[in-house]
Amino acid sequence: MSFITWAGRAPLWAHILIVGGLLLLTVPVGWLSIALSPPDSAVAAWWPAAALTAVAATLSRGNKRAILAIAVVVVGFAANLAAGRPAPVALGFGIANSIEALIVAAVATSGSRSLSIDRASDAARLLLGVIAGALAIGAGVAVVVTLEGGDPLSSGVAAATSHGSAVLLLAPFAILPRASFRTDRPKELVAQLLVLVAVAAFVFAPQQALPIGFLIYPVFVWGTFRFGTGIMAIESLLTAAIATVALYWNAGPFSLASDPAVGVHLVQLYMVVLATTSLVLGRARIERLRISALSRAREVVLLSGMTGSTVGFVILERDERTQLRLVAANAVADELLHDGTAMWAIGDVVQVERLPAALAEPLDSLIAGRETTWNGIVSPDGAARIVEANLSRVRSPRGTLVLTVQVEDITAREEARLANERALENERATVEKLREANRRQDDFVSSVSHELRTPLTSIIGFADELTQLELPTEATTYLEAVTRNATRLGELVEDLLEVGRLQSQVQLKAREKLDIDTVIDAVVHDLHHAAAARSVVIERTGVTGVTLNSVRTDMTRILVNLVSNAIKFSPMGGRVEIAVDVSAVHLQIRVVDAGPGIPAAELDRVFERFYRTSSAATVPGSGLGLVIARGLAENLGGSVRLRSTEGSGTTALLTLPR
Repeated sequence: MSFITWAGRAPLWAHILIVGGLLLLTVPVGWLSIALSPPDSAVAAWWPAAALTAVAATLSRGNKRAILAIAVVVVGFAANLAAGRPAPVALGFGIANSIEALIVAAVATSGSRSLSIDRASDAARLLLGVIAGALAIGAGVAVVVTLEGGDPLSSGVAAATSHGSAVLLLAPFAILPRASFRTDRPKELVAQLLVLVAVAAFVFAPQQALPIGFLIYPVFVWGTFRFGTGIMAIESLLTAAIATVALYWNAGPFSLASDPAVGVHLVQLYMVVLATTSLVLGRARIERLRISALSRAREVVLLSGMTGSTVGFVILERDERTQLRLVAANAVADELLHDGTAMWAIGDVVQVERLPAALAEPLDSLIAGRETTWNGIVSPDGAARIVEANLSRVRSPRGTLVLTVQVEDITAREEARLANERALENERATVEKLREANRRQDDFVSSVSHELRTPLTSIIGFADELTQLELPTEATTYLEAVTRNATRLGELVEDLLEVGRLQSQVQLKAREKLDIDTVIDAVVHDLHHAAAARSVVIERTGVTGVTLNSVRTDMTRILVNLVSNAIKFSPMGGRVEIAVDVSAVHLQIRVVDAGPGIPAAELDRVFERFYRTSSAATVPGSGLGLVIARGLAENLGGSVRLRSTEGSGTTALLTLPR
């Protein structure tokens, strides 16, 4: 956790103490900076107080920044006044310091809640904030110096560089987490620090006239790419302190300038470059480590995926000698494509002749630029396997050709496909046989029905003739039995013939405008004797006066079948309701009985030919009435449905379009 993060999470009282402590610390730090400045210099060579006020400003939000701005003016005034500067100059510098702190905080924390350099955008905002703050302090100092009759340009530049370098050098101590100040290479760090001190002592030695300040930077690069950003912040601060003290004691190459102000400018620029280099290289190291970690994570995921995959992966690279070298391969690919003697090693030259012969041609096509898919049979362990290989190619950053082969054992899939095809073919043959058997059965039933129709007609006709004669009582009883059973058999024959017609093709019958009341009345009249035999009352409810363009015979046959079923299944003395409902697009006729109902498990089967429910065991019938009713309704563009609960009766719904 960084100092900024810790202070931001602190309780309010602790937060106030932290900000106040930073501001109070600027007074002695500012006084010391002025005291160490070269003689006759209008500004300090280095102003660490700028970093303290900038950090304090970033910890203040909203209206608190206005209070902080006043406090910065006060402490800046006090520091400059304590160092012996006139009150007007001290006040002007204090105001300029306050403006600088506010600008740095506003720019560096825009888009985020705290000061940070975790991302490249955060580091860029910090640099922009430092630049903007340096320009502000430079302009403010130039104005104050102008009013005092000094050199505004030299003073403004000096102030800008001294403040900017101080913020860049010291702000990382508040921004960076504590982990960045530790290292797992302590011995190397000690060696690097010794080299840094030795080089700095050589560069800033007394009477050193050679411009060799650049010798510090190779040592910095070494440290940046080996240690944490926090350690490099310490080394940057150490180097800046050495350069500042050397200038104060007239040591080092910067002290040899003809004008002391020039020496100050050189030290300030040196520290700016030093701080910027430290920040940029530190940011580069963080990005490098982040990319390296991401790359390692992706490599682990890729290799673990390849290792545990049921698909074989082979990655080959074609080098400058046109040899194929193995980059990566998993065990599945080795098992399917290798000769089984030993696992390929990374970097081995892959001999195409050791691959399945049929794979050589696809590889040649792939090298020529044509991605391809190959299916073939391999026998790595003596057992034939069906293999599918997908081959693709891509150019590596080095310009070499990288070939990728994905190999999958599809033996089980192909066997399953063939088995499914065989099963489907057998099923089709079975279905065709069943259809042929049904056709033969239907033809037989139709033929027998036609053959029975003529003799039954003769039997019924002659029986009617015999009823006109005077016969003994016993003979009359026999004749009634013959007539009744012949009529029942004739109805069954007609049902069979009607089913046959429905299964052939839709018959286009002439339609007419029907009065539904008349059709229902005729059905009730025809079934009057059947209802009376069971003392069943038939009631009409619902809408009357409805007309429908339909086929009279079909409508009558549908209603006869539905109402006769309701009568047969109604209890003795029961009631059957025929209700008519009309909407804008449909006519619906409901036939409701109070019979035993239909079990839920059998409700979907009642429209099968010859099917009889368990509750119909004692009720005469052929199991064709509902089949005929539904078929005729569908020919008319409608439907027949049943609603029933076992023990609570049944409702037949005839729905027809208007």
